Amino acid sequence: NAFDVLGFTSEEKNSMYKLTGAIMHFGNMKFKLKQREEQAEPDGTE
Repeated sequence: NAFDVLGFTSEEKNSMYKLTGAIMHFGNMKFKLKQREEQAEPDGTE
């Protein structure tokens, strides 16, 4: 495992996996605009 070769601890590896998963999750989210509002809201996708 490349992380082991580079000397990452188990805690550091878990943190990187969580961060990568969160980034991938955000890539799957869709948003919809509401009329007359300046912000978007989630489109009910999970």
